[in-house]
Amino acid sequence: MLPSRAAERPGSTTPQQPPPHGGRCFSQDRWRITCPGCCSRAGESSTTAAARFRAVAANSAPGAFRVLVVPSAGTPFLSRPSDVHATSVRCRVQSWSEIVITVENLTKTFPGSTGQVRALDGVNLDVAAGTVLGVVGPSGAGKSTLARCVALLERPDSGAIRVDGTDLVSLGGPALRAARRQIGVVPQGDSLLRQRTAAGNVALPLESAGVPGPQRRTRVAELLDLVGLTDKAGSYPDQLSGGQRQRIAVARALAASPSVLLADEPTSALDPDTTGSVLTVLDRARAELGVTVLVVTHDMGVVRKICDDVAVLEDGRVVEHGKVLDLVADAASRTAASLLPAVDQNPAAEGAYDRVADVVLVGFAAVGALLPEATSRFGVDLNLLGGGLTRLGETPVARFRVGLNGERADSALEWIAEAGGAVRRTLAGPQGVAA
Repeated sequence: MLPSRAAERPGSTTPQQPPPHGGRCFSQDRWRITCPGCCSRAGESSTTAAARFRAVAANSAPGAFRVLVVPSAGTPFLSRPSDVHATSVRCRVQSWSEIVITVENLTKTFPGSTGQVRALDGVNLDVAAGTVLGVVGPSGAGKSTLARCVALLERPDSGAIRVDGTDLVSLGGPALRAARRQIGVVPQGDSLLRQRTAAGNVALPLESAGVPGPQRRTRVAELLDLVGLTDKAGSYPDQLSGGQRQRIAVARALAASPSVLLADEPTSALDPDTTGSVLTVLDRARAELGVTVLVVTHDMGVVRKICDDVAVLEDGRVVEHGKVLDLVADAASRTAASLLPAVDQNPAAEGAYDRVADVVLVGFAAVGALLPEATSRFGVDLNLLGGGLTRLGETPVARFRVGLNGERADSALEWIAEAGGAVRRTLAGPQGVAA
């Protein structure tokens, strides 16, 4: 976590002084570095680089990190000042605020046949910059209403919605229109204008903003390339597949260079292959343009593929919110129940072991090494009784039910927990306690 003030970081540059890499000085006390990839290791994917830097940050002294690096094709990750200094020639500095979207005590009601229907009931939510947040829940939970309120397409009854520090609810007229330009919206369903080509649909927000023709054409070409549809620039919506139309809708939402992208059920009614192409475009928008993405979906497969964080809505309330990889480590969480491999109950087999536990392992090192290492360290017999392996984004995650025999079975489970695994015992000894 970045410290809240530059003055609290030993040896850091204060906001009034130029940063050490020679970039422009901003009034904010955090810096965002957009880097063309020079901070990543050769052959390393952006997500792997992000995980590596975050892991280092988690084990470093408070205040050791003060900037955020965004590779040209990667997710944001923390970096030490020395890393930035080494790449100063190739990096540029932008102002940085850790939280882009803040929703506070948001309520929204609609008239119903039997009275007022409360679609949102005291919703509180923070969305960090450069992340993809999945808003999930059953039909009628308030997901789409929340997205429309964040974009001020619906006025909430009460509460605050801050985007980049500005409370949108308090704005009106020109100020609200200017703020809305920082929020791109991909509506639910087919939203393209049939009389316009793909390029014409993407250009529409730029025309409305009065962008000159040459700049408009350049921007449209860039976005069509981003969504992989350069060859469809002259095609009309009826000549495109459902997935292609949705990708054009994403490009149109990005035309005005927003800082936030809201996508309402972007993969509904799409087949799995087409869904994958749309999600890839959303992830590229985050990675290459630095956009913060809020995705409303009923499909946990969307969360599995691209989301960093997830918020679960039920009856207009947020019942669970956090980082996906943190939530899956909690066996009691709804996210874990939805995303992790199921564990079948087999009391007869489990009764043959001194200890039985459910273990969640996150990351290549944990999945590949922790259980074998525990076996050799403590001289126990460890067997897999159920569960399996999945992937969340590019991160492997395993949930196994393990059976252990041996005098040091308890010590082995404690060591697995200390080494980063999430352990929940299910049989003899101290039961039902998360280690």
